[in-house]
Amino acid sequence: MADDGTSYREILESVRHALAVERVKSGKLGLQEIAFLLGYDSLGNFRRALIRWESMSPSEFRWAEPRS
Repeated sequence: MADDGTSYREILESVRHALAVERVKSGKLGLQEIAFLLGYDSLGNFRRALIRWESMSPSEFRWAEPRS
C-alpha cells in the first residue's frame, strides 16, 4: 500500500463506497442494516458518507435514475 501511495483509509473508503452503492441500489436491505454491515457505528455516519460520495442522501440515491 505504501509503495503506491495508497493508505489503508483510502482503500477502506473505496471499498465501503462500492459496497454502499451496490447495496443501497439493490433495495434488499434497510439502510440501518447496510450501515452496520459496512462498519459504521450509526446510520448518521453512513448517511454523511453517502452524501459526501454521491451528493444525495441514501434514500434519494436509492430511487435516483442510474447515471449514464
